[in-house]
Amino acid sequence: MSGTVEPREASEASEASEASGIVLPAEKQLGRPIGVSPSPTTETVGKTQWWQGNRWPPVKPAVSWAPLPIQTPFMPRSGAFPERAWAPEHWASVVLAEALTVPMAKSTKPAWQCWPAEEAIPGTDEIKKEIRELEALIEYRPAVLAEAMAQKDAILQYFSGILTFGRRSHPATVYLCIVGLRVASLIAMHWKDHFNRVRPSRLSCSLMPPIDPPGHAAFPSGHATQAHLLAHLLERVMPIGIVPQRREDGPLYLMAERIGRNREVLGLHYPSDTRAGRALAAHIATNILFQPGAKKVAALIDAAKKEWGRR
Repeated sequence: MSGTVEPREASEASEASEASGIVLPAEKQLGRPIGVSPSPTTETVGKTQWWQGNRWPPVKPAVSWAPLPIQTPFMPRSGAFPERAWAPEHWASVVLAEALTVPMAKSTKPAWQCWPAEEAIPGTDEIKKEIRELEALIEYRPAVLAEAMAQKDAILQYFSGILTFGRRSHPATVYLCIVGLRVASLIAMHWKDHFNRVRPSRLSCSLMPPIDPPGHAAFPSGHATQAHLLAHLLERVMPIGIVPQRREDGPLYLMAERIGRNREVLGLHYPSDTRAGRALAAHIATNILFQPGAKKVAALIDAAKKEWGRR
C-alpha cells in the first residue's frame, strides 16, 4: 500500500447512496477518503471540495522525530556480568560512588562538598515575608493536594508522562533518571544537615501542613533539587528539535518549578528552599554529572541519546 486513498468511482458512490436510502446530487458523489482522519484543510476535486485524509505518520509533522534505532547499545560490558542486569536503584549507587569523586575546579574539595555561593538562608525580615507568602498559599491547597501527595514519592512519573518513556522503551533514560534522583538526594541531605534550617510550620502554627513535615531540615528543598536535576538530565538526551530556546519555558523546567512550588503550598518549604534546590541541581549537573570524571554517567547519557535518536 502506498498510504494514499484513491477516490471511489461515481458508480460505487451511487450504489452506496441508494443502499442507504440517500440519493446525493451527481456533483456530490465523488470519492471521499476512507479509514483516515479528515484534515482541517480541503481539497477541490472537480467542482467539489472534500477533506483530504490525514495519514500517520503525518506528511508535515510539527516536530521532526528521528526514527528510533532498532537496538541501542545499552550499557554494554565485556565482563561476565552486564551492567544492564543491575536493578536501576542498585546501579545508581554505583554511579553515585563515582560521582562523589569528581573534583571541583579551583578547589581542594570534591564538587559535591561545594555549595552554590549565591544561595544562603535569608535574614529575619525576609523569612517573615516568606512566612506571609506561605500563609497566603494555604487557600490553594485543595487544588494541588492530590498532585502534591502523588509527587511526594513519585517525581519521575511526572517527567516520564511529559516525554512518554519507561524502562521497556527507554531503559538507559530510566537508569539515568534514577541516578539523578539518588545523587540529588544524597547531596541535598548533606546540605540540609549543614544548614539545619527549621521547617516553616515551626515558625507559624497557622500553616498546619496536611501531612507530617519530614523529620529533617528544610534548606535546600530535596524535591526541588531532584526535579530540577531530572530536567537537566532529560534536556541533555531528549530530541534537540523539542528543546525550547529558553529552557525556563520548556515543560521539563516548568514541571520542576511546579513540583517545588507544591511543597511550598503544603507548608513544608520556604520559597528560598526551592530556589536553593534549583541552584544546587544546576551545580550538580554542571560541576559533577557533566564533567569528564563522571564516566559512568557519560555512558548512560550516550546510551539514552541513542534511544531518542539524538547524536
